[in-house]
Amino acid sequence: TALASSDINQFISTSWLLASRQYKVDKTPELGYYRYADSIFDGAVNWSSETRLMRERMVFQSGTPNSLGLRAAAFAFPDGTVIGNNTPIESPLVTRGLTQDYQNRLTTRHEFTLPLQIGSVKLVPFTSIQGFWGIGNDNDIREPDSNYWMRTIGVRASTQFSRIYNGVDNDLLDLHRLRHIVEPYATLWDADSNINPAALPQYDALLDNISTGTAVWFGVKNRLQTWRGGPGRWYSVDWLTFDAAVL
Repeated sequence: TALASSDINQFISTSWLLASRQYKVDKTPELGYYRYADSIFDGAVNWSSETRLMRERMVFQSGTPNSLGLRAAAFAFPDGTVIGNNTPIESPLVTRGLTQDYQNRLTTRHEFTLPLQIGSVKLVPFTSIQGFWGIGNDNDIREPDSNYWMRTIGVRASTQFSRIYNGVDNDLLDLHRLRHIVEPYATLWDADSNINPAALPQYDALLDNISTGTAVWFGVKNRLQTWRGGPGRWYSVDWLTFDAAVL
């Protein structure tokens, strides 16, 4: 599979895009090697890894709000900075040290999980380490932190229980028996890095949008299942799903 794209007018077309980021990211073809859920230690531990070699750059939106016919409020920055109607849109980006030069980097991420079953409860302790290295960048905007790491450690837990209502039979809603499945789940997670996440330029959200600290995520998923199809060809479907969680 091959994909090629090109911008005709070098213009970010809508205010909501400009309000989220006043630039786009150009990427050259990247090299990547991915492996998922390799079993090690006789199947006790699962190991997943991703390694990518990338070359990318930011392309700032040129012009001013007035010259583009847009409101200056569309260019508000997270720290509250709002540019003037006749101020170049790229001015705050340049002030923050961002450039439009290509940057090269190598990143590799490795995650290890240990699936456990304790009665009806599934426990999955996990840990991961991710490293980033700038390669041959004379003016790397991440200097002196072009080489940095991030690690995570935590545990996921889940279980489920259910109840069947055999008396439910409604042709209008196409309900023939109901099974109510309740699935509580929780994740305890801690992460750390040797760089301030707020200082990272955002080239790729999957890589650069990192966070550190400790968090707990708890939720309960409810599913209502029923039979569909008719005699001799019944099959189970999810009729209604409701998932609520708090972080």
